[in-house]
Amino acid sequence: MTPATLAAYILPALLQWVPPAEHRKSLEEIRPQYESYASAIAVVVLEAKDSELPYAGPHRHELTALLLGSIASYEAHLRADVASCATGGDHGKAWGLWQTQKPKAAVCASLEAGAKIALGMVVESFQVCRHADPRDRLGLYTDGPAIIVDGHCKASWWRSRSRIDRARDYHAAHEIPQELVAAE
Repeated sequence: MTPATLAAYILPALLQWVPPAEHRKSLEEIRPQYESYASAIAVVVLEAKDSELPYAGPHRHELTALLLGSIASYEAHLRADVASCATGGDHGKAWGLWQTQKPKAAVCASLEAGAKIALGMVVESFQVCRHADPRDRLGLYTDGPAIIVDGHCKASWWRSRSRIDRARDYHAAHEIPQELVAAE
């Protein structure tokens, strides 16, 4: 799979999750912004080794890319000012589309840099929470270390589940269009 194919697959998901109207923009106005997000996600996911992905199996790239898109849609609502780091979150402690609480200079170096940091944090969360319900494995990412009790991740309820479910449900309903695969 190429980055262009993966980006083309996740772009409609981004447009569905945060429609252009929510930014008071038209599709033509928002499309380049969302394409840059999808491209950054695709490049980072496809450059990662399999051990650097939260999912295994034949759909690991699609699921991982959709999960990063889902997280960004919840954390930053895909806002350009957040993506460019003009606006931070959590009282100036969280940066970029994935609202990672890492050094601003590292997260904001590029969209790809922010996506790579977020991917690493997602993988860490999945590893730390590997014994939790699969829908709660993003708990360390979404809720921080407070969710670890007696060495185990407790259920993180809606924050982890909403992000994982959004990505999983989209993937279940949308296969990669054959015309994208054929174009490779």
